[in-house]
Amino acid sequence: MNQDRAPAGVNGPVDRRTVRGTWRVRRRIIHATLLFCAGQIAYLTFWGADTRLNETLAVGAYALVGSVIGAYVFGAAWEDISARRSESYGSGYGSSY
Repeated sequence: MNQDRAPAGVNGPVDRRTVRGTWRVRRRIIHATLLFCAGQIAYLTFWGADTRLNETLAVGAYALVGSVIGAYVFGAAWEDISARRSESYGSGYGSSY
């Protein structure tokens, strides 16, 4: 079997190069978001005034970091499970159990 092609799924064969390309873009977006949040938290920690607004911004930045990391891990796990199911069931039809 061609190493660049995954087994056929419901919508036809999946090109692994395309999947790698989409993860490259996703990682760039994730890294940019995490760097933005780190910069915001560092600024608020060292130079920000002790106000309720800055506290809310810091809590929001921490929440965004947590949700981005959670979504990244969950999305990777979901894609791995989907790829395994696609490989084990071939065409993607039938029971998933």
